[in-house]
Amino acid sequence: MPAHLREQYLLLFLLALHQRFTLMHLSDQVSARWLGGDNPEAEARFADLREALLEFTARGYFHQVMQRDHHHRCFHAWQQVFETERLYQEVSDEVRELHGILLMRKTERIQHLAEEQRRLLDEKALADAERERAAQDTERLDGQLAFGSRHPGLYME
Repeated sequence: MPAHLREQYLLLFLLALHQRFTLMHLSDQVSARWLGGDNPEAEARFADLREALLEFTARGYFHQVMQRDHHHRCFHAWQQVFETERLYQEVSDEVRELHGILLMRKTERIQHLAEEQRRLLDEKALADAERERAAQDTERLDGQLAFGSRHPGLYME
C-alpha cells in the first residue's frame, strides 16, 4: 500500500498541483502584460500568452489521468481542492476578454488611420483641382494678353 500511495497517488497529486501552478503563472502573466501598457507590442504579448494558454489546454489541462475509478476520483478531488476548473475558467476569460479589447482598439486605430488617409486624399484632390483651375486661369489670361498684344487697337477706346 505505501508503494501504491507513493507512486500513483503522488503522481495524481503532482499533476493536479502542476495544473494549479501553471494556471497561477498564466494569471500572473495576464496581469503583468496588461499592466505593461497599451501599445503595439501589447497585442503580440497577448498573442504569446494566448498561445501559452492554448498549449496548456492541449497538453496539461485534462480531467482524467487514469482509468481506475479510485484514481479518477482522487485526481478529481485534488482538482476540486486546488480549484483548478474555476482558475482555468478565470484565466481563459481574462485572456479572451483582454485580447478582444486589444483587437477592438487596433480596429479603432485602423479606422482612425483610414479616415485620416481619406481626409488627406480629399485635401490633396481639392488642392490639385485648385492648382488645375489656377493653371487654366493663367493659360486663359496668357491667351488674352497674347491676343491683346497682337491686336493693340482692339481694346483701346
